Amino acid sequence: MFDFGENCIENCRYCKMNGIEFGVEVKNIKELIFVSNLGAKYVFVNSLELAKEMQDIADDYLLLTKIIVKTSLNKIENVIKSRIDGIFVI
Repeated sequence: MFDFGENCIENCRYCKMNGIEFGVEVKNIKELIFVSNLGAKYVFVNSLELAKEMQDIADDYLLLTKIIVKTSLNKIENVIKSRIDGIFVI
């Protein structure tokens, strides 16, 4: 897993060329679409609201990228009810 940033394209290409599944921490929908097209298996987001928006986009456009929301243990039930692909407990 790595952050969306200046080395993102190089990191994505390296992982893809070497058959490494990878995830990228993103902050907006534009970054989601960008890394999805670069082959990211997962995107990690900090906000449940943003994760909901991204999940709808991933479902509607049949993206292969899975949406993972980073959250605390006591908020897992809310994430599950929101039907997000996955949870990363912090």
